Amino acid sequence: MSKLFFDHLIILDEVYAIVNQTANSQEEKEELWGLVDEIIHHRVFDVILGKLPHKHHHEFLEMFQKRPHDESLIDYLKEKI
Repeated sequence: MSKLFFDHLIILDEVYAIVNQTANSQEEKEELWGLVDEIIHHRVFDVILGKLPHKHHHEFLEMFQKRPHDESLIDYLKEKI
């Protein structure tokens, strides 16, 4: 998982415990974390794009593609939403 601008807003302690209890191997843990990462990513972007006016979607997605880790994207979203 690479660092994304919203990572510090999501607390995964309970999920971490469940994955560790459930997975029988390192491979299973990695697969479960991949699924968790994908679900979170899709849900976050669904919420963002649902609230962000359509005219700003392209600009935001370009900014995200160039700097997915940049926490200033949150400031952009606050301004535009």
